[in-house]
Amino acid sequence: LYRGGRLNSDGSGRNYLTDKDKEICKNRLNITCEIDMRKSDEMYNPSESVSSFGTHATYRKMPMDEGYRGGFAVNSYLKTTAKSIIETIMQNAVNGVVTYFHCVSGADRTGTVATILLGVLGVSQVDIDIDYELTSFTIFEPLMRKRYDASGYGAAYYDWKNYIHGLGGSNPYIIWCQQIGISTALINSFRTAM
Repeated sequence: LYRGGRLNSDGSGRNYLTDKDKEICKNRLNITCEIDMRKSDEMYNPSESVSSFGTHATYRKMPMDEGYRGGFAVNSYLKTTAKSIIETIMQNAVNGVVTYFHCVSGADRTGTVATILLGVLGVSQVDIDIDYELTSFTIFEPLMRKRYDASGYGAAYYDWKNYIHGLGGSNPYIIWCQQIGISTALINSFRTAM
């Protein structure tokens, strides 16, 4: 699994992947699925239907309005989309499909998905937090996302962490998956595959 930001041009003529990059992604990284969480109004070409990696990769447009608790809480109006995104990534891993998932800058929606996947795999909360902070290195939106910041993105992340851990259990990320309707069989298969 790979996470990141958009790979196609934003209309400025700048291409984020060269032909050599695409070749590396295909032949060395074996990426064969792109999951795009951008909404139509965030895309230069809303009718986009081909993966940035080329025609060998499946392109899955799965628009998500927001990250953190607003989009991924069990009672969120977006819970069906959240479930679909996580299930697709897990099933891809089980099937050996190498997946790149992203939103615009690979920060908030993508970061939330990454916290869930890492949490399900039993990664420590400290390491999940560090992964979240690495989001600050995005070239698209250079805003610091500090796990302990009391305002802005830090507050949204802190609220998300409190929400998840409030679900209880020895692994609240697995509890989240179960409560949103992801089967225990898929969760266990994903953990085994990873």
